[in-house]
Amino acid sequence: MNKVLLFILVCAILYYGLKEFMIMKSNKSDIDFTYGDDSMISESGFTDSQIGVTPDEVAGYVKGVANIIKTQTGICADVTQTTSMKVLDNKAEKKRLVKCQFMFVTTQTNFPVGFAVQAVILDGNVIKATTQTLEDTSPIKPYTGQYGSEFVTYDEIFPKNIQLAL
Repeated sequence: MNKVLLFILVCAILYYGLKEFMIMKSNKSDIDFTYGDDSMISESGFTDSQIGVTPDEVAGYVKGVANIIKTQTGICADVTQTTSMKVLDNKAEKKRLVKCQFMFVTTQTNFPVGFAVQAVILDGNVIKATTQTLEDTSPIKPYTGQYGSEFVTYDEIFPKNIQLAL
């Protein structure tokens, strides 16, 4: 009797656990967003920075972008790497414009998902942040049956019933 009750209890826990697991966010489009607008910002007057960026500045940029991700999608994400960073200075106006791309990962989906965020940061404030779903531009397409007629079939190379002469 105890084994039956234990089995029913385990089944109930698995059922409700899997049900909760299945309703979690799992759609890649949940991560896609565009925040802000950088059309008013012109790169004229800015030149490539000769100073560079300190680790503290990069950490501030990452934190700002992570906050935008949280407010736009409701997903907490951790940065995995900085993939690009272009730093421009305007010495006359004492402004710094940073165009960067970070890779983030989140585990708040059915499985860990990595995604890139492109950001435009002016004087430490995130002006624009966006992700985008990439289109498949590969010339290699999946097998659909319309290609491959020029290949020899497997059965012609390795016949199933080979009669061996002894």
